[in-house]
Amino acid sequence: ANYLNGLSWGTMPTQIGSLTKLAEYLVFGNELTGGLPTQLGMLAHLERFLDLSTNSFTSSIPTELGNLRMMTSNFDLSYNS
Repeated sequence: ANYLNGLSWGTMPTQIGSLTKLAEYLVFGNELTGGLPTQLGMLAHLERFLDLSTNSFTSSIPTELGNLRMMTSNFDLSYNS
């Protein structure tokens, strides 16, 4: 698992898409701002958690997140701007 809570700020790097073997990604409770990178849709093995809650994301949800076909539970974008 990749888990960051209160340890990150700024924008989410587009290089996130190169981490194609991630099964869960939790970055809730940080100071992440800006838009969600479309490259999140490249995380083909993401299956359990995508928790981006309690940040300051301001964009709409990228349609590329529809590519996360293995995702079976816990997609959370609550408490963002």
